[in-house]
Amino acid sequence: MKNSRRFKFILLVVIMVVFSGTLWLVYKNSTKFHFLTSFSSGVGQLSENNKTHFLPGFRRINQPSQSIRNDEPEPLIFSGETIIGMEEKAKGSIGLLSCLRSIDVDNDKNIYLADYKQSQIFKFDPGGTLLASIGKEGAGGPGDSLQPAALFIRDKHDLFVYDSQLQRLSFFDISGKFNDCTKLFDLFGDWVFIDGKHRVFYRTMEYTTDESFDALVKTSKDGNKKELLASFFRKKFDQNKTIIAGGIIDPYFPSLYFANMSPDHFVFVNNMEPILYIVDTTKDTIALVPLDLKPIPISTEEKKAYEYSYKNQLQNMHLESYRPYFYKILADNRGRIFAVRLKNCLDKVGDWKIDMFSPQGEYLRSVRSPYLPEAIKYDSMYITATDDAGEPIIKKLTITNL
Repeated sequence: MKNSRRFKFILLVVIMVVFSGTLWLVYKNSTKFHFLTSFSSGVGQLSENNKTHFLPGFRRINQPSQSIRNDEPEPLIFSGETIIGMEEKAKGSIGLLSCLRSIDVDNDKNIYLADYKQSQIFKFDPGGTLLASIGKEGAGGPGDSLQPAALFIRDKHDLFVYDSQLQRLSFFDISGKFNDCTKLFDLFGDWVFIDGKHRVFYRTMEYTTDESFDALVKTSKDGNKKELLASFFRKKFDQNKTIIAGGIIDPYFPSLYFANMSPDHFVFVNNMEPILYIVDTTKDTIALVPLDLKPIPISTEEKKAYEYSYKNQLQNMHLESYRPYFYKILADNRGRIFAVRLKNCLDKVGDWKIDMFSPQGEYLRSVRSPYLPEAIKYDSMYITATDDAGEPIIKKLTITNL
């Protein structure tokens, strides 16, 4: 009888693998995910081989590896500068902004800034003149905002704002009129995307008793129909190696980064892997673009410098043995992908290296910039800065060689 049950179970597994490619098992009395997949051998815990795993919700498409040139990156050339976030008064300039968290640009090149402390979205024209303040400070009514952490423009008419305090995604039209909202209680970080069918994709965290995972989740616009699409191993931890939830993100720690490319395409990376994941939501596919990059070990001096800088925030946290491949990932209005490489923490003045890819993941070229970009749109780079009085501002720098 015992052998018969075992045979039935194995047969069921084989049938499901043939049709879906992946079988996921969750035991009722355990917080562990288990998997059996045609992409890796055997049955085991999700974190066993530290690889990415996909559920059947999306089909995975492998693409050829992309060789990245190792020659000197071409420096970006800037020809103009526009200051955004200041008002001219009789006695001089005053700052409008306090704590910036997100930037996007619409088809008319108007600039939208999420101000985390002022609970506002500010809209400026291309020349830096304030056009409107969107939303209002409040604890949950229509159009209310407390800590807007992320925004992006969809198509020509839609503005989406995620508020980390209210834990909701609000939908506005481009004039600032509130339309609707969705609760996202488990969103982690500021990464979110809405496709043409108004399905929501976002990053969340999955925890077990001794491990944690970054996860990519898809849900309906109302947030009720949720599906886990991919899971990325982050870290094992125990009583002696604690993870500080909600604290700073260690740049030598696995993390999922997002960029909106077009109404139905986005790209994400696990910063510890040399891979681009390009999602086509119209075909429910995830294309993997492996990059020809080598891991860079952390030097003893770099490790000591980083641990000293964050010794109060990172008690008992251990750095990885090598540095991540990416610091962040961006996309411009043409869907081109800009992968910003992480710098050595000892390098205070060196340029940022940025690898450029087509919307299909084809490597184009590498460039370098003395500024860390917050956004790249319509051949302009947007960076955070301060004015002479120390007030936060945004600078729009026109790029002539993109």
